[in-house]
Amino acid sequence: MKNIIILNKIYEKLKAPFTYTIIAAFAIFCSCLCITVSQFAIKETYSEKTEHVGVSPQLDSETIIHQEINVRGNITELELKTEGISEGDHGNIKILLKHSKGNWTENFSLDSILKNGQNISIKLPSNIVGPIDVYVSGVDLVNPVVLKTRSENLLGQYDINGTIYSGNVLMTVKTTVIPRYTYLRISLLIIMLFILGFHISMYRFSENTQEKGLYWIALAYIFCTICIRCPVSTLLAEPCMETFANFIHQTFTRGIRGSFFLDDAGYWPLLPRLISFIIVFLLCQKQYIGILYGLICLGLMVGLTAEFTKVKYKKYLFSEARFLISLFMGATCYLEIREMLFLHNIAYMGIFIIIFAFLNDLDVMSSYMRGGGIFHNISFYLQ
Repeated sequence: MKNIIILNKIYEKLKAPFTYTIIAAFAIFCSCLCITVSQFAIKETYSEKTEHVGVSPQLDSETIIHQEINVRGNITELELKTEGISEGDHGNIKILLKHSKGNWTENFSLDSILKNGQNISIKLPSNIVGPIDVYVSGVDLVNPVVLKTRSENLLGQYDINGTIYSGNVLMTVKTTVIPRYTYLRISLLIIMLFILGFHISMYRFSENTQEKGLYWIALAYIFCTICIRCPVSTLLAEPCMETFANFIHQTFTRGIRGSFFLDDAGYWPLLPRLISFIIVFLLCQKQYIGILYGLICLGLMVGLTAEFTKVKYKKYLFSEARFLISLFMGATCYLEIREMLFLHNIAYMGIFIIIFAFLNDLDVMSSYMRGGGIFHNISFYLQ
């Protein structure tokens, strides 16, 4: 009987509309987690393929071939190419790796190299960041082995017994780079987890408190989701395309008077130019100008997509439904958010303001707000 009562309580909770807001928020969190995990590191391979084979030196017991490897990221694996090994050949090839964290030596018998397609594969310890030096030498070789090279300088210099040659040893270098936006995404995921915990605890609050709280929770979810999906357009943004070539460049070179009335391809981008003046001349900011543009566009995007969650729209739908609609618009792929986060595309957000202006009850709105709404509509329309 006790179990039945507990199951009935759980069933009643699941029937409540507020439960679906938690389920939707958890789904958004899981999608952000998947993005972070799948893009945690960037794997790059410097391929062994080449159209310009260099001089292929012969490796014997008295030859030491040295190759510098200057690449970004953690070097995880090296693979060298050899030629001229036949069955029955005896001897070893010694590989010495020198790095600031230490030295490593491996010996490869000619028989094992032949079985591996005349390739020498080396697995490196973790957290080995370039540069690294590779020394290849022969040990007790009866017949010399050819170490293949390329004429391109992709990795760094190589030399034979101290004599520098143009080109590189022909090898495959596999690296792993953890980009800086990975750490940003992890931080935002932790914030989302705390928000989700607070969201669940709102079950204990009154209905009015839940309705007001859902707006702020929607803002937080949408903000974190967009930043995780598009980090290089928001918190790690840099000036690009028309934002740099038009608004920033023209503001710097022409000044306020010369660029304020400058049209662009036949239209007058009033609001983006005003934002440029504020950042360049009032804030006197150059180093973080891209991030400021990204935050301004992000703030508009988050505020507009979460707007419908506000209590003043309760006459259209109940609060949980409005919350889900806001999440659908702001935290999913329904909108091509990355394209709308550029300053030169900000006019496309004007449709949200026009829609919300018509949804507002002008009879209960103050004259100040009515005037502000008209100003915003005109500003977006002039773009």
